[in-house]
Amino acid sequence: MVVDARSIPQILMIGPDRKAAGGIATVLNTYASSSLRTRYAIEWVATTDSRSRVRGALALFRALVRVAVVCFRSRGHVLIHVHMASRGSFVRKAAILSVGRALGATTIVHLHGGGFDLYASDGPRFLQRAIRHTFESSDRVFVLSEAWRLKLRTFGGDANVAVLPNPVAVPPLRVEPRAGVLYAGRLSAGKGVLDLIEAIEILQIEAVDVHWVLAGDEPDGRIVPAVSGLPDPSAVWLPGWLDAPALDELMWSSAVFCLPSHAEGSPVALLEAMSREMACVVTPVGGVPDMVVDGSTAVVIPVGDARAIAEAVRRLVSDPELCVRLGQAARRTVVDRNELEVVVCLLVEQYCSLGFEPEAAT
Repeated sequence: MVVDARSIPQILMIGPDRKAAGGIATVLNTYASSSLRTRYAIEWVATTDSRSRVRGALALFRALVRVAVVCFRSRGHVLIHVHMASRGSFVRKAAILSVGRALGATTIVHLHGGGFDLYASDGPRFLQRAIRHTFESSDRVFVLSEAWRLKLRTFGGDANVAVLPNPVAVPPLRVEPRAGVLYAGRLSAGKGVLDLIEAIEILQIEAVDVHWVLAGDEPDGRIVPAVSGLPDPSAVWLPGWLDAPALDELMWSSAVFCLPSHAEGSPVALLEAMSREMACVVTPVGGVPDMVVDGSTAVVIPVGDARAIAEAVRRLVSDPELCVRLGQAARRTVVDRNELEVVVCLLVEQYCSLGFEPEAAT
């Protein structure tokens, strides 16, 4: 149902600019394409603007004002569902939650971002207290996996926690010729991209012929020089951040998806790859162990082990039948656990438990 600025929504869905790159924006857009938008009067409120910092500050100000106006007009009968990661995201969303709670709203923190536990544990004492207060004061906290439920105990106090897996819109099955290895995400050391480039070097020295695509933005400037220093840099394509249709085509045409992260929440790119029957190479971090089974739905390797990445890729590109078997099992797993409407039903159950029943579609 459509919500304009003059109406009173049931739910304020708070997150980054939905046009921005990144996993949270992808999740928000996935929910926006689901039946959730016909079950509830939802207003999507951005706290950032990807075009500039000044526009971002204005977006946060507008979000704070909008939250206050809706809470006042609804007399507090509104659900504020905040999608949160670490650092600036936490600060922005904590401010939103404080305003909402002060005006009587029901609040949900939806925790994303694989490094939040380190952000909480390494921060100063006042930040740790603020994090604990934010989680304990919320009516519900969503985490993406059982592993993150356990982690939350170390920094979230006595928060009321529920596991809500990330959703993915499972596409119709396509039969395409597949070749090469794809990585999609932020091009950073924390995502294991430098480990991946070291693995590429190992395979190139050993004359294993593989085409690589490393798709994503580059925050620290180390990736391009590292690729340029490879024995055959022409075998690696760096297309930058890709929109959804372009990434979709690459996932259908690539044989292997490699995500050697050092920290994760529940990576959306991995779910998308699994739903497209890609053979996946992953590390057992964050919620990933809840998403895959080594040898059944993916190949799991140790964190930071370039040789293990190289051996896993070598094994998969030389055994197409293994790729097919892993990919088919991965897709079945995603259909059962993460298909969009399956997750929407879980979310609606949570909303109902907080006193927010679906409205008739209008």
